[in-house]
Amino acid sequence: MGASGSKFIDQAVERLTAQDSCSPEGLRPILDILPHIAVFSPNLLEMQSILSQATSETPEAVVQAARHFEDLALSHIGRCHTAIIVRAGPLGSFTLSASWTGWVPAFWGADRQDQVADVTGGGNAWLGGFCAGLLLTNGNMRSGGSSSPSTLLLQR
Repeated sequence: MGASGSKFIDQAVERLTAQDSCSPEGLRPILDILPHIAVFSPNLLEMQSILSQATSETPEAVVQAARHFEDLALSHIGRCHTAIIVRAGPLGSFTLSASWTGWVPAFWGADRQDQVADVTGGGNAWLGGFCAGLLLTNGNMRSGGSSSPSTLLLQR
């Protein structure tokens, strides 16, 4: 990327940090920077806020939010090579990408929420593990190429 591309990204990041990036005002700067990032992964409430959608924590709402964001990205930039991953707490996460679309269940499902001690930083920890998994698998969204989309294994 040349100096002008780097300057563009710096400006988009500045706009995102200068305002609440998880509000409808953050949508345009996010769409502007999208071609330059590999993964966009807000949690469900952040995604619904960015899209000005009513809060709903159902699997259908997660899929609808992800697909709506993808449609906006396609209309804004003409293509979307960025993986869109909506993290939805006990529902797990939903991925829309060029290589795979599907659900990854939460480690502790709704029936075992009493096992969750503290969710502070949980999304950041998840993203760190996800990025490590992408590095270890050369970008494979599902390690090992398993035909079952029900799990994402982070292994060498």
